[in-house]
Amino acid sequence: MADKRSGNGESLIIPGIIVFVLGLALAFFYIFTREIVVYNIDHTDSLFWAAASVDGGSIINRGYWYVYIIPFSGSLLMIPLVKLLGVTYLAHELGMSLFVVVMAVALLFGLRALKLSWGKAFLTSGAMLLIMNISQNTRVIFFGHVIHYSLALVFTFVSFIMLDKTDCLWAGKFDLKQRISYVLLVVWCFLCCLNGSSSILLFLLPLTGALVLERLLDRKDITFSNIKVPLLRLIVVLFGAGLGFLYKRYRIAPYFDNSYEEKFSSLLAHQDWMWKEQGFIVRFVTLLTGDVYAGVPMLSMDGLFIVIRLVFGLLLLIIPVIALFFYKKYENRLMRILLLDYWILFALTWITYGISVVSNTNWRLCTLLGMAFIVSMCFLYMVLKEKYFMRFGYAALCIVIPALLTIPMTVYKLPTDPELNGYVRMAHVLDEHGLTYGYSDMWGGADVMNVLTDSRIKISMISYGEDGDYSITRYQSQWSWYEDQPGVDRYFAVVPDDALDRVKDTLVANAVEKIPFEDSTILVFNENIFKEGRPVYANE
Repeated sequence: MADKRSGNGESLIIPGIIVFVLGLALAFFYIFTREIVVYNIDHTDSLFWAAASVDGGSIINRGYWYVYIIPFSGSLLMIPLVKLLGVTYLAHELGMSLFVVVMAVALLFGLRALKLSWGKAFLTSGAMLLIMNISQNTRVIFFGHVIHYSLALVFTFVSFIMLDKTDCLWAGKFDLKQRISYVLLVVWCFLCCLNGSSSILLFLLPLTGALVLERLLDRKDITFSNIKVPLLRLIVVLFGAGLGFLYKRYRIAPYFDNSYEEKFSSLLAHQDWMWKEQGFIVRFVTLLTGDVYAGVPMLSMDGLFIVIRLVFGLLLLIIPVIALFFYKKYENRLMRILLLDYWILFALTWITYGISVVSNTNWRLCTLLGMAFIVSMCFLYMVLKEKYFMRFGYAALCIVIPALLTIPMTVYKLPTDPELNGYVRMAHVLDEHGLTYGYSDMWGGADVMNVLTDSRIKISMISYGEDGDYSITRYQSQWSWYEDQPGVDRYFAVVPDDALDRVKDTLVANAVEKIPFEDSTILVFNENIFKEGRPVYANE
């Protein structure tokens, strides 16, 4: 693949723009018309981090109990929205839409840095936006909140733009524009690595490893004089990234409880390692198919969609393997770096996924999915110009195109009635009884209710112990939320029915009203159930 952007890709400019616009439109369509049906506490993170910044008057609010801290994230986009609209569902919709635009632009110009034509860049980034809508788990990651897995794609492709401007840290003397791009790259890596170990794993190690490995695999003889300057420049980039990581670790993290974040970077006991191909492959493929239940007819519409996406998922694992055999045909250096970046990311993901706590969820493979698709598309663009391999390219497109076409139909068929969301129904019950402030466990409406009711009703998180006591949960919350609230005379607690018996001598015994709601009970009190951070109705 030549460094010069090929003109034959310009024939794709109109189809590419159409797919790009469709990808953006489908993302906005989902966010504004479908997401409310499945909106839950997983979707609230970015908005609550932004609200904490507004309340604290700084990016990091030391009075807030973060579930984990990623200072350089989509919450920055939501800060002005929270100032303008408050903690509301509209602020969430607009904030996530802004991040989708940022992500789309990063992909588009990152692909241009890889020397793809405008047509191919629009087509690939638009198709990537479609894939982000392919299943419920991908929609949560890319459109529900801004988290490590979507950020890693943005970080990587913005870095490609700067690497292209500096000719991948080449050995010659930089001109003014290259110096500016290089300084921006160092600052960028500093900011990205403020987010901690996940940015190191998903972004920095694959990128820097690919830069080094690409030089080691170069077909030309390598001399120290040729690599001395690029190596020094790379060390400075790593120094900037390291400063970001250390700043978070020693200047931000010590002030907060990091147990939740550390939990998901903790190793499993060796007997629990799922270091086997089937477990990894199944989880990767179900990221595309969604959960599959027994009894779905294979020749039904749903069954066909599942089979097509299953084959598509396997293809995304196979094509990068084949691409390795064509490595020497990649004349574009940054394209080679992309391929190597993917394989280092794959190795790190496969190793850590199999031996750590993250193996219990497939959505932690979203970064790998995105990179696999982009690597696969770039490879197909290349082999479609190869006389003896173009047949494989066209055969692969016979799977890729139908898989992409199933996505808009799937999103369109998603339910639209907000009443299907149990939290929306709970809000109606609370409104009917004039209740505006209360508590629940993680899945009882905490944080979610604040957003869905535009902060008209607020629920803070607590936990129900086995001994019948209840306590404050330091999860996306702060002390002031458990103090007496101005203008609130009646407080409530949402208790799941399976916990009612446990708290029968504490909360249940002191409730002045009990309101059944589906599989839980809303207990009403004439006073706050906390006083100075301690439970009022604790067991003696």
